[in-house]
Amino acid sequence: MAALKESDTDGKWYQLDRPEAAWNPRKHLEYRLFWPYSSGIAGRSMCHQINAVHWFSGLPHIRLLVDLYHMACMGDTPEDLSAAMDVVAHIEIAEKKNRTIPGVVGDDFRPFFKVLRKRGYAGAINIEVRWKMNQIAPACQELARQAAEA
Repeated sequence: MAALKESDTDGKWYQLDRPEAAWNPRKHLEYRLFWPYSSGIAGRSMCHQINAVHWFSGLPHIRLLVDLYHMACMGDTPEDLSAAMDVVAHIEIAEKKNRTIPGVVGDDFRPFFKVLRKRGYAGAINIEVRWKMNQIAPACQELARQAAEA
């Protein structure tokens, strides 16, 4: 963490509309631990939040939207995705660095696609980024290539 510099990151994005604060590499990497920026330590283990909804609501049909961008930011693995597949209803995807469209930085989504294929996922996958119209086809082609190689 000591080697992390603000110039190597997307800066203070986690501060959103909060008052300006000095650069802090720990807060950049672990912003979910800090109440001003997230839900604090309770929100750090997001994988258990859907279980909590089941436990407290008693509702049997709660489903999960999986965001591969957020999984990458949190260090989650394809094994984590596999463990949640029984309740997955939708997938969102973007590259980790600056939430870019697939194919810009070169993130490898094949291990995640392998899990989706193995577990029989047939639902929707959307690309959740800001983009220009001319970027749509190359991004979809890149995802199709990786999915075929998974």
